[in-house]
Amino acid sequence: METAIYGLMAGGAVLVLALSVYAFRELAAISRPTAGPAIDSEERPNRALLLIDLQGDFSRRTGKGAYGETVRAAAVARANTLAAEARRLGEPVIVVRHVWHGWPARLAARLALGGAGNPGRKGLALDPDLHPGEAIDIVKHVGDSFSVPDLSAHLERLKVGSLRLAGLDACHCVQLTARGAAARGYKVEIVDDAVLASVPADWQVLKPKLIAEGIRITPAPVA
Repeated sequence: METAIYGLMAGGAVLVLALSVYAFRELAAISRPTAGPAIDSEERPNRALLLIDLQGDFSRRTGKGAYGETVRAAAVARANTLAAEARRLGEPVIVVRHVWHGWPARLAARLALGGAGNPGRKGLALDPDLHPGEAIDIVKHVGDSFSVPDLSAHLERLKVGSLRLAGLDACHCVQLTARGAAARGYKVEIVDDAVLASVPADWQVLKPKLIAEGIRITPAPVA
């Protein structure tokens, strides 16, 4: 009997360890850029605008990590201006929406974000103030938008070699997408006043590192 009990306990420990390792790997994958085939940006003359994670669940969060209404409204308004400019120039607009996938990420979102980004929530829709017009819609499950093969396929079809990025969070999904794009050979521009950072000080520290990696950060216009 004792042998059976010890066997069950050992089996349970192994299961917990295996689940812990799996969860760690899944969560780690969320927060690193992806790798992919390199492109020649010179053979792709077009530019596209990526609007990243500007969904009510994220942009209108309250409590710790909230962006604040004034900051949110200003960034969304700037994103609308960028989208209108892109449409005027005939450049594609791509809306990237985030939905957590897999139990480790969904559990983490429930514990840390009150469930924001989990399937079935109304807040998965775009921020009500965002008006991208006709846009390509992409759904991702980790930080880097290039984790979705459809994104690369659309960019290839449209001969896009340059990207402008707006959205949130600057220190997470925006910078991960920027790095994923740059690693593939895209010319990348982050529009500073069109991104939101829950910890602005961290974003200020991160910007020089991105610039050193060849990612352009367009400063806000001087008032």
